[in-house]
Amino acid sequence: QDEDLKTARALLEGAGYRNSKEGTGNVLQFSIIVPDDREMSYRMEAAKAIAKQLEEVGIEATVEELNQQEYYNRLQTGDFQLAMCSFYLDEDPDIGFMFNPGGSANYGGVDSAEITSAIDAARNAFKEEDIKAAYSEVQRLLMERMPQIGLYYRMNSIVCNDLLTDIKDPRQGQVFAHVNEWYYKKS
Repeated sequence: QDEDLKTARALLEGAGYRNSKEGTGNVLQFSIIVPDDREMSYRMEAAKAIAKQLEEVGIEATVEELNQQEYYNRLQTGDFQLAMCSFYLDEDPDIGFMFNPGGSANYGGVDSAEITSAIDAARNAFKEEDIKAAYSEVQRLLMERMPQIGLYYRMNSIVCNDLLTDIKDPRQGQVFAHVNEWYYKKS
């Protein structure tokens, strides 16, 4: 984590921005829009945590909680700097809806034939090594070209002691499907 902070501060300084709360240079500021859906309050808490972490390197992020209609209107019109969104991806995820032109959740207006082609190749890959290679290419392209970060999975996550290993595929309703393969390593 210390290395990440050093790198972030160096990159901000190199771009002419302040890199600490009291630093000098231009202030990088933006807002994060979040819907006021009480059933998904984790988004608001995550946005607040992100803003607090960004403050450590001198970035001022304001969290803007919007009613659902205003939130979706702003997503549709592109009237936002950052947005906290949630998507459900099935066991065999097709992320084209977020990145292909005309995709229902392509809120950033991505229009890249290279990204679309890489997503199609990942969707159509059959052999395990081809699937890995195709998704690695999708990941590379998105990292290089898209200001979008997947944070976490709200469901299907297991919090446990790090001595518990070989936990596989904790899908909703199937968290313990492979419990017979779990191992507890003695420290």
